[in-house]
Formats: sequence, structure tokens, C-alpha cells
Amino acid sequence: MQRIYRKVTVKAYRKYNLWADEINSIFLDWIRREYRDKPFFAWLHYMDLHAPYLPPPDYLPPDI
Repeated sequence: MQRIYRKVTVKAYRKYNLWADEINSIFLDWIRREYRDKPFFAWLHYMDLHAPYLPPPDYLPPDI
């Protein structure tokens, strides 16, 4: 049951959320294009900190 849950959860997570490094990359590219010398406020919401914890693919068991 846990294997099935992890497979479904990982796929759903990747479909609707980005990892922190992906968010940072997109955000930094956007800042460089749009707000080079302008003041701004930014709030980034990282979903990989929330439960259920989904480790990066390299840390998942081989059967997932």
C-alpha cells in the first residue's frame, strides 16, 4: 500500500508543485528580466517543506 501511495503522491506532487530549486531559478530569471533596478517585495512559497515529505527522486527506494 505504501508503494502505491508514494507512486501516486510523487506524480501528483510533480504535476502541481515545483521543487525549491526550480522556484528559485524561475524567480531569479524573472527578477533579472523585469526588476533589475526596481525595488520590490517577494514572497516565495516552497511546497517541498510540507508534509507528506517527498524526497528527491535520487533518494527514493528503487521500486518507486
